[in-house]
Amino acid sequence: MIIDQAVCDYNEKFIDVAAKGPGSTHDARILRESNLGEEIIDGTLKGLLFGNSRYPCFRWLLTPYLSPTTTAQCRYNISLKRTRVLIEQVFGCWKRRFHLLHGKVRMTPERTCTIIAACAVLQNLAIELNDMDIDDNPIENYENNNEDIVAENNFRFCDNFVLRHFGQ
Repeated sequence: MIIDQAVCDYNEKFIDVAAKGPGSTHDARILRESNLGEEIIDGTLKGLLFGNSRYPCFRWLLTPYLSPTTTAQCRYNISLKRTRVLIEQVFGCWKRRFHLLHGKVRMTPERTCTIIAACAVLQNLAIELNDMDIDDNPIENYENNNEDIVAENNFRFCDNFVLRHFGQ
């Protein structure tokens, strides 16, 4: 599948989907060059994003610690992991609603990207209209066992955030 990046909000609605075609581009570069990334970097859009270990840590993008050394850092990693479950749930719901997203789409990459974007818009519309499918994996019962690996960089802001919100 060709999804370079997908970001959702706390209402499970997509706020950004970057589907531009096949290729291997680093996640951080895709984010930086996306409309969402540009708006956050230039200050037009305010807020925090939570990312997995494939992203570097920025003031606006919090990622897990590779080797947490304090109780607060461990609690932060657990909380981040639970929060990130939301996007996994959104993908699951999206794939159940639009079965063609489950596997290989047999169309040109350009058309596939258009279909992915259209499915994201339709998913958001379904949420707006409260037309949700049956969720057999509610978020509170979902446990993501993927281990995150992160490059240790730019954690000063994250350290302060963690101490404020997860410290003793």
